[in-house]
Amino acid sequence: MPESDSADNAEESPPLTGIRVLDFTRFVAGPYATMLMADAGADVIKVEPIGGEATRSLDPKIDTPTGPASGYFHRFNRSKRSICVDFHTETGLDLIRQMLPQVDVLVENYRPGALEAMGLGYDEVRKIAPRLIYCSISGYGQTESPHRLDPAFAILAEVSAGVVGRGIRDEDPPIRLSAPLGDLYPASMAVTGISLALYRRERSGKGSRVDMAMFDALVSLNENAITMSATTGREVLPTGALPYTAPFGVFKASDGYICIAVLGEKVWLRFATAIGHPELGEDESLGSGTARATAMNGELGRVIRSWLAERTREEAVATLVNAGVPSGPVATPFDIIDSAQAIARNLIWDVPSYTGAVVRTVGSPIRMVPNGFVEPREVPAAGQHTAEVLGELAGVDTATLEKLAHDGVIAVRVPTGARSNG
Repeated sequence: MPESDSADNAEESPPLTGIRVLDFTRFVAGPYATMLMADAGADVIKVEPIGGEATRSLDPKIDTPTGPASGYFHRFNRSKRSICVDFHTETGLDLIRQMLPQVDVLVENYRPGALEAMGLGYDEVRKIAPRLIYCSISGYGQTESPHRLDPAFAILAEVSAGVVGRGIRDEDPPIRLSAPLGDLYPASMAVTGISLALYRRERSGKGSRVDMAMFDALVSLNENAITMSATTGREVLPTGALPYTAPFGVFKASDGYICIAVLGEKVWLRFATAIGHPELGEDESLGSGTARATAMNGELGRVIRSWLAERTREEAVATLVNAGVPSGPVATPFDIIDSAQAIARNLIWDVPSYTGAVVRTVGSPIRMVPNGFVEPREVPAAGQHTAEVLGELAGVDTATLEKLAHDGVIAVRVPTGARSNG
């Protein structure tokens, strides 16, 4: 193929086309990271234990043509290939080792030291595959630290990094935010780290280890409160209502809640006019964001609440946005699923499943021109691609596959009616 044609094809392909990922992840953070890579064209091979990953049995269940299936698992595993290998056995471990030189990226989210104990730690893997990018996602990182071996889920990372909602009053308890930031943000940062490592490999020819701690990512997400506290010497707790600007936060309209974000004096003047009180914009006692934040507990807050009480979410938001004031409704999931904005941005995907069902889920948020992601491919059955992948990457023939399956080292499953995405 002429060089120009090859360059044109590369430009038109999703960005991770040709990158192969060995996925040793479970639950949320790891699977979400590898799913984003699969969306971007990577060949993600999910390594599951015999019987499948534990989340395949988790609630909530969804109805499918072949019976109930885990909605939890379907959230994070589209467009992947699944193999079932018992890599706790020496034979299974050898199969994994044979695949490593054909793999670009390994992602795992076991507790630190777990894969090392199995013979699949970074130091061992890089001897076999020196160009491989090895990404570990854990609660508190791989290096020595006080909490390195602590168990960690998203909620623990969030609270330990201070990423929780705070009430206006001191006696209000902290509230965990509804989105699993402790999983999804570290996962996204892990993909960033992997992409940086792949870029460096283009120059150096060598692989890297990406050490992504959930705690580290959440501390960086909490940079506003931490930096403001460190630089001012006064502890700043995130309450949603900022101490240096107002009105800024969530407010109640007649039929629900909206967000208003006034930042800067020009926007404040627009806001005052929009709510029919231009005199507020001329009031010197409200001439700074800090002064307005203080006044929210008094007359200013009363005027805003009165104005909103007479208007629906839609009416209030339309008035403010038309006046150039940042505002929007506090949406529910049903508000979003069929919204014009989500449809215009192609954010809700219909994903085929090994069960024969089609599952609606949130698609990749990454946009790139041209071709930032592939069309969503099937959520695989456990072991659906075991034979296919081991044949491709480890050179295992049919007779050997049959023996390995008989010995319980691997599991091969292609359910009736399932489509292969290999």
